[in-house]
Amino acid sequence: QKSCTSLLQSFPELVDMTLCVDATTHWFDVEQAHLSFQRQPQSSDSSMPSLRRLVRPTEWETVRSKLKKVKASRVAELRLRLVDDAKRSMVAHAQVSMHKTPRSHEDGTKLCLQLTDMVFEDTASRNWNLAAINE
Repeated sequence: QKSCTSLLQSFPELVDMTLCVDATTHWFDVEQAHLSFQRQPQSSDSSMPSLRRLVRPTEWETVRSKLKKVKASRVAELRLRLVDDAKRSMVAHAQVSMHKTPRSHEDGTKLCLQLTDMVFEDTASRNWNLAAINE
């Protein structure tokens, strides 16, 4: 079991953390966490979390092109085949919203993905159900 300290040291780009803890439990269980990361420009081998690292290489372009077309808030079922186990998938409801900020890179767009009701399944399915996400 990894300690929290080793987990935090694994992400040097972590700059801010907000935790909602249950003070009624002995260990003060973390029920919700919000983490903020900032890419270090001098780092050539970044450990910064990215959606790309969660998606199988063969599915990345499909996912990336669908998400780039989001113009308004959408909710859809999202299926991610796990990179480390091709027979397992994570299925979740995904709410995708677009935010334009003057400081964001490229076209000034950032996407907010909120994944809820996550379930891990043993399946060899290759289907992404992003039908509800469109222009």
